[in-house]
Amino acid sequence: MRALASAGRRPLAVHVGADGLQNTKRWTDMHLYRRVLEHAGLPPGVLRLGFVEPVVEKTKQFWRHVGRLPVAPSQVSLVTAMVDNCTRPEAKMYKISEQASRDFGMDISMARGWVSADPWHPVTITQYWAEHDMPVRCANGTGDCRSLFKQFANAWNMTRYFEEIQIRCLNLKEIIETELGAQVEDLAMLVVDAEGLDERILLSLAGSSAFEPGFVMWEKGKDWRPSTAADLLRGKGYKVGMKLGSEVNPDADAPNMIAVLGEIPEQREKEHG
Repeated sequence: MRALASAGRRPLAVHVGADGLQNTKRWTDMHLYRRVLEHAGLPPGVLRLGFVEPVVEKTKQFWRHVGRLPVAPSQVSLVTAMVDNCTRPEAKMYKISEQASRDFGMDISMARGWVSADPWHPVTITQYWAEHDMPVRCANGTGDCRSLFKQFANAWNMTRYFEEIQIRCLNLKEIIETELGAQVEDLAMLVVDAEGLDERILLSLAGSSAFEPGFVMWEKGKDWRPSTAADLLRGKGYKVGMKLGSEVNPDADAPNMIAVLGEIPEQREKEHG
């Protein structure tokens, strides 16, 4: 970030899949951006933050959380769209219907973050959530309704509660250049949490010679297949590793791949300490 600023550019951090910045786990959402803003070493107002979220209902929650960060709202942009290799101005996405909450009596606010272009992704996450006994509140926002959520996940007609929506669709380059008014060269940080499309979104731009953000993070998924994006970034000089998920660390979110360009601070301290 500082290198970009020193070169006369205004560094940009982009987050695809903002989800209202509601995740409370370490190194996600509020915790992550508070750390970035506090330790970037940039003068106030220099770093731009661009967030992308397809679900418009999360807008109020997003700006409420932005208000708790050490950043002026004028430095922050929110783009309402999905990101993919779009062939049309709009694309289909899939989500759990609010009718599921009314019929089964559990709160599904957490499921608003599971909206995906993959029609089976909400089903897969629902089953995973039930199998791992993840916390679920009741419809009034209190109590423990995991048992009701499991009834929903195991219902014979569960898929009737999944609905299709039409969302404006842009590719990652359009987000950066058209929506945020920047250049790919300005990208200092990229986070992708796109419910199954992470690698596809990243690969759409990572091969460009202009793509050199210092920090890249994307959700690994649960299949543990080799990462094409990781191999590509290693070929460009990135150090790539994994942030383990909640299966190993209860304070963590889902497993994520992290790629860093240049020396890692802990490594530099060991070499010069």
